[in-house]
Amino acid sequence: MPTVRRLLVVGTAAAFLGLVVLETAGALGRGDRGPDPARAGDAQWNLDLIGVREAWAVTRGDDVVVAVIDSGVDTRHPDLRDRVVGSIDCVGAEGDPDRCRAGGDTDPDGHGTHVAGIATATAENGTGVAGVAPEADLVSVRALVTEPCRRRPCGATGQGADVAAGVRWAVGAGAQVVNLSVGVGADIGGSELTEAIDEAWTAGVVVVVAAGNGDDRTDLGDMPVLVVSAVTATETVAPYSEGAGGARWALSAPGGEARAAGGDGCRERDGIFSTLPVPAGESEAYGCLTGTSMAAPHVAGAAALLVATGLSAAETVERLLTTARDLGTDGPDDLYSRRLLDVARAIGP
Repeated sequence: MPTVRRLLVVGTAAAFLGLVVLETAGALGRGDRGPDPARAGDAQWNLDLIGVREAWAVTRGDDVVVAVIDSGVDTRHPDLRDRVVGSIDCVGAEGDPDRCRAGGDTDPDGHGTHVAGIATATAENGTGVAGVAPEADLVSVRALVTEPCRRRPCGATGQGADVAAGVRWAVGAGAQVVNLSVGVGADIGGSELTEAIDEAWTAGVVVVVAAGNGDDRTDLGDMPVLVVSAVTATETVAPYSEGAGGARWALSAPGGEARAAGGDGCRERDGIFSTLPVPAGESEAYGCLTGTSMAAPHVAGAAALLVATGLSAAETVERLLTTARDLGTDGPDDLYSRRLLDVARAIGP
């Protein structure tokens, strides 16, 4: 049975998906209710760039189920534990959702936890950050594994067939939005993942995929997925982002600007600040990463907001595309993947 080549998430700006750990923080603030400390300044510039605050006056994604298919999610995290409604481990499932098993509630790598926070972190709970859809439900599907390293994310990898099993399991579990911040490569015709994505769309599920970085961009052709490239805080194309001009549906969203590992990107608005796995003995953890992996969950969260208003999957995709802000040259272009996500315009008054 055809399978996709290994899916890569690595820790250098030049490599596939170009994810860089820019800053890690411990406790930012505690309390049962109250403002999110990261939003008090401009650490979450990404939410302001796409108009999330205005959209929240209409919806925060109540009861919409978002599945993050990744390296797992630290479900103990204080910004995620109230969002999580299910978790599963599909590593080794080879396309068959019935072979998925209990798990997915830990994240040895860190990538999945960061992605989940961008999409769904709880807002106004007195700690950390807020997600684009802070009242959506979260399902964690582990389909990637990681090798030991000194600083996470380490670079999770996996098989396309396992990701396909995760997509199928998520759809069966009631997910209405699926986020794939993984690189799926160019040659996937007839693969399990192609079939699983088609099945998800037929079932009325919005699937969001990261465009990929460097020389290995995602190429899904005419597949029914929203392919997301990345822009910086100044609305310029991120240096690592290859765009997704060949996709049927494409958008840009905040991904940050890649810098050397250890750089102080959060304070310089270069990275996307979100949740990270909580170390032993700590109560919370946050940090900055950059990449199209970070851009994709902005769109997944926006899709959840629209689905919460009663729109179908097709209506959601159309609204996201028609309300996005044009960047670069007039009309569609390869670098900006048509336009920049504008959540405020998509939701409307």
